[in-house]
Amino acid sequence: MIRQANEQDFAQPIMSESAVRIHALKIAYGQDAPFVRFYADGEGALASIMDGFCVFHCTKTPNEEWLSFLHMHADVRIIHTDGALSDLLSVRLRAKEVKLGEVLGIENVSSETSLHTQTPSIAALHAFLKDNFDKFSPFEQWYVDVSHRVRHGCCHIAAIQREGTIVSSAMSVAETPLIALIGGVATAASHRGKGLASKCIFELLAMLPQARILINPVDEYASRLYKKLGFKPYGTWTELVLP
Repeated sequence: MIRQANEQDFAQPIMSESAVRIHALKIAYGQDAPFVRFYADGEGALASIMDGFCVFHCTKTPNEEWLSFLHMHADVRIIHTDGALSDLLSVRLRAKEVKLGEVLGIENVSSETSLHTQTPSIAALHAFLKDNFDKFSPFEQWYVDVSHRVRHGCCHIAAIQREGTIVSSAMSVAETPLIALIGGVATAASHRGKGLASKCIFELLAMLPQARILINPVDEYASRLYKKLGFKPYGTWTELVLP
């Protein structure tokens, strides 16, 4: 039976990329924040819903109750979950758009030596990322979330600036005690090919205490770069836009 999640539901080992996202939300905001809700079935499946975005973690084929819940919940517009569930959910939920990608992971053995990147303003970072990604979150929603997580030590940022302008960046997008997910890796077009993204990633790894770091490449070029840095295949993810 699906119900609001409790502490016991979060006691299971965190393995998948989707589980990292859900647990990180719980760590950052707790279970009582009015704008994020957590659900569980007592058998290992978890879901979080925030701003129309649902993250769903399930280690087995979801039952009819979960399929109905995801399909009928009024606040669910996008579902992010493990790639193995893509075909089933896209058909059963009649998704109008489906994206699928890989998850890479690395054992974090980075030293604590600073590579002298800089911490930019959060507003400036949003402007930079918006300019470098085809689709990016609206400013207010993104700013409130990132600034909260930075204040509570749940988000770390590495950036390189030239004359006060960000030219390359990387950041953590979800952190749990043992695993972190990083993203926001970008370099301005005029500064590419200089190893700046790699520098930001290594600086970020030095900031993060987690034993394993995950990343979702945005394209094949990024995948090749991360694999050269030591990242290895860890799994897949999928996002489904509901009608």
